[in-house]
Amino acid sequence: MCRFVKNTYLRAMKRFFRHIIYIYSGAATCICVCMAVLAMLLSLSACDKNDSPTPEPVVQPGEPGVVFNNTLIVYMAGENSLVRFVDADSLEIARGAMRLPDSARVVVFIDDAKSSRICVATKKAPLQTVRTFPRNITSTDSTEMLGVLNEIFTTYPARRYGLTFWSHASGWVLHQNPSQVRRRSYGIDNGKRDRYSNNGIEMEITTLAGVLQHLPHTDYILFDACFMQCVEVAYELRHVTDWVIGSPAEIPGDGAPYQLMLPLMCAKTPDVGAIAHCYHDYYNSGVGHDTYYGVVLSTIRTDKLDALAAATKPHIVALYGDRHEALLDDVQRYCPRDDDSYYTEYYDLASLMYRNLAADDYVQWRTVFDTAVPHVLCSENWYTALQGSSHMLTVDDAAHTGAVSMFTPGVNFDDRRHWNDTYHMFAWYRGAGFDQTGW
Repeated sequence: MCRFVKNTYLRAMKRFFRHIIYIYSGAATCICVCMAVLAMLLSLSACDKNDSPTPEPVVQPGEPGVVFNNTLIVYMAGENSLVRFVDADSLEIARGAMRLPDSARVVVFIDDAKSSRICVATKKAPLQTVRTFPRNITSTDSTEMLGVLNEIFTTYPARRYGLTFWSHASGWVLHQNPSQVRRRSYGIDNGKRDRYSNNGIEMEITTLAGVLQHLPHTDYILFDACFMQCVEVAYELRHVTDWVIGSPAEIPGDGAPYQLMLPLMCAKTPDVGAIAHCYHDYYNSGVGHDTYYGVVLSTIRTDKLDALAAATKPHIVALYGDRHEALLDDVQRYCPRDDDSYYTEYYDLASLMYRNLAADDYVQWRTVFDTAVPHVLCSENWYTALQGSSHMLTVDDAAHTGAVSMFTPGVNFDDRRHWNDTYHMFAWYRGAGFDQTGW
């Protein structure tokens, strides 16, 4: 419609509109007719002589199939008592995604009381569900985990990957009792959409390492879960990732501050030290929940773990040979519950060496350790649900703490917990020389 004809038509319609108001004096009828005519006028005035309305482009969440520079995968095994934190952390991820580089995406697998689903976000596309599985995925089953992760890696390819495991955990430890074998090394899936139960299928670390060997190599693995920064776990994962970030102790239920960390986790070249500092400082500065006090974190460079094992081996053989036990008095530990059947004490590896080696031997060993563990972040206190308080013993102890735990065999673990025998299945048992000690 040309502009002259359109303007003439609009003037005629306005006159018609005034007549209609005059004729239909009933208020309700008048309003209805006015609204209808007004809509007609607005639709005409919105047109121009050559234009037609252009629909908004549909933004694809993460652009499946397109190779990005970074894909961050967050694997949330939340079908357990941590389910109440899923929504809050998802919101943090959504906020953090707004600050991602243009060439990065975050993909979140969530298994909780609602459903099993995959969500995706980029800087331009908000976090949204792109796939809801038609059945309840068992997130701690190796076949199910491999299927989910393989789908994500295939659908959202990248030049670099980061991987976060979110759930309950207990390091390398396998739990055993007369009624069932409990594997809480990583994750709990109660399988019942139960918001409170922690009774369910759990995953061994050797199994987790086996799953990851079938997937692309990652720049880092962040364990947003308790007790996972033990040397046994990192040593099992040394061939599937460059770095392991985590805590040898408990962490707050709120976990990582994703709204702050995501841009660091998806940087062109991720800086694991900056990621760990961001996590630690969030709680240590009091920004995090005020009852959490702090958090203990470290980063482990996996390509240096064989050198650490070689440097540790002669000391392990000397300290534990012929089924002897190392001196544990005043060694920093992260779960001091001697009567607990589900958790070991998680003794700090560096503190153990500091208390048991000659000064020169310790300095030489510590140099190798510091190369493998370059970032050690220890709050004076940290969050705990399992004990009354957690803290570094003294300032001197903190200086010789490495924020990486290690199991220390002892006779009290022979029958009651069977951990001495279970320990044989781990590569660190052989790499660090425990297989030569009688344990």
